[in-house]
Amino acid sequence: PCDGCNCPMTINLDPDGTSSYTLTSPRYPKKYSHNQDCKYTVIAATGRVRLTISKFNVEWSRTCKTKDYLFIGQIVKYTKTYLCGNTIPAGTKFKSKNQQMTIRFHSNGSVTRAGYKVIIQALG
Repeated sequence: PCDGCNCPMTINLDPDGTSSYTLTSPRYPKKYSHNQDCKYTVIAATGRVRLTISKFNVEWSRTCKTKDYLFIGQIVKYTKTYLCGNTIPAGTKFKSKNQQMTIRFHSNGSVTRAGYKVIIQALG
C-alpha cells in the first residue's frame, strides 16, 4: 500500500466525517531511514487544513533545505516553510490558504533522528 514514501499519498479529510489524521515520519518513534523522499497531499472537503506539531526532531541544517527536513506548502503567512532540528515547540500550528496542503519529508544519507508526529485536521 502507498505510504507517501514509496509513492505520493493523498489524505482526504472531511469536517463532517474523517476530520483528523496523524502523520508520522517513517518508522516513528524509531529513527527514520536514510534517503527518504515522502510526499503527502492533504485535501479538505470543505474549509481549510490545519497541521499541528506534536513531536519534532530531525537533522538540523542552517537553511533546513540541505539535510533532512519537513516541508509544508500552501500555508497562510509564509506560503511555505522548511522545518528541521529539534526546537519546533509542540503545539506549533500551520493553516492552509485553501482546501489543500502539501507536506514533504526528505532525509539524506547521514544522520537520522526520531522524526516527527503531526496532527492534521479539516477545519470546515
